[in-house]
Amino acid sequence: MGFSKEEKKLFEDMRNLRLGNGKQVARRIKKLYEKNNGKLSKKFVSENTSKIIEEILVLQKDDYENVRNDIIENWLKIVLNNKNKYPETYKKISPVQDTTDLLKISKIISEFAAKIEHSNRQAGKSRAGTGLENQLSLVFDILGVQYESQKEIKGFGEIFDFIFPNAKSVTSNPSHTIIGESQTSFADRHRLSLGKASGETFSKVGKVVFSMSGDNIISSKGKSDFSDSKVREIKSKGYILVVLKRIKEQFFLHDEEVISYEKFVNSYYPSRVNNS
Repeated sequence: MGFSKEEKKLFEDMRNLRLGNGKQVARRIKKLYEKNNGKLSKKFVSENTSKIIEEILVLQKDDYENVRNDIIENWLKIVLNNKNKYPETYKKISPVQDTTDLLKISKIISEFAAKIEHSNRQAGKSRAGTGLENQLSLVFDILGVQYESQKEIKGFGEIFDFIFPNAKSVTSNPSHTIIGESQTSFADRHRLSLGKASGETFSKVGKVVFSMSGDNIISSKGKSDFSDSKVREIKSKGYILVVLKRIKEQFFLHDEEVISYEKFVNSYYPSRVNNS
């Protein structure tokens, strides 16, 4: 389903007006979580990292669904009240004001509403990916973890989701550096992430993939998203897989190359980065 340039802008404007950017969403969800559960202390987060990430992402998912519903309820009013801002769209939609033909009204509204829903579904997939990254940043900040996000390593032209403690350390102190990629699910594009940290420069660097796979929180595929071949591929590239604690205990209990979020923040990260 294709959208005009103006339609894309309209759909993005409606989402951004209600959601804000990824970091704004993360802060808003954190406030909502703390309103319901109390302030997130460093001790509590370190002991319950997986549970907090899971519950925050569920809140974020529900928040997005509420926004989707709000957009569907209000898009017509937005278009009709912004003739100059969205003139092409207004021209398509405005006939609903000048007719009593219910079939014509229904056709115009249903066709455009279908476009909005399709756009929102696509945007939801993208926001789910950045949402995990932003919520991990929130957790790392509470714990005092040193990192840089969405940083390019000079001379390599690759941007990584996370570098612990910073991009400079990849070349200056690789044995005490970790690079991390966040993957909500393991579609084919995960190979692009795994292929970025290759070559001699990265041979001493710790590598992790942060995932929410293994359940239906993000991906409806559940455990099937962790096929044996995908897990083997991740390991073959030298990556440690970081998953929810209960997923680790249920499916990877004796696998040392699959660790929980708790082990990452309390053991793996400090043992590599803080011992430099």
